Amino acid sequence: MFFLSMQNTPSQLTDRLRLEIGRMSPGLQAAAKYIIDHPGDFWLDPIRGSAADIGASSNVLVRLAQRLGFDSFEAYRDPLRIALVTDREADPG
Repeated sequence: MFFLSMQNTPSQLTDRLRLEIGRMSPGLQAAAKYIIDHPGDFWLDPIRGSAADIGASSNVLVRLAQRLGFDSFEAYRDPLRIALVTDREADPG
């Protein structure tokens, strides 16, 4: 299991998905691939929007978060959303 700590960045969690993707079911693989390919969209869009983009149910994203050791989808995504928003606010360009 993989647990979020203050040292985990969005890119570290994306790297973790790349390592785990081969051991996932097809539905979880599709979700992981979407996150890897569209990280900004995933971290900021509502769960239903991401699920629709993947062509899966919201439950697939919940199961993916649980597989990675998080209690819920929001527990997986919220710290990463904060990191992305903070990064965007710090970028003057």
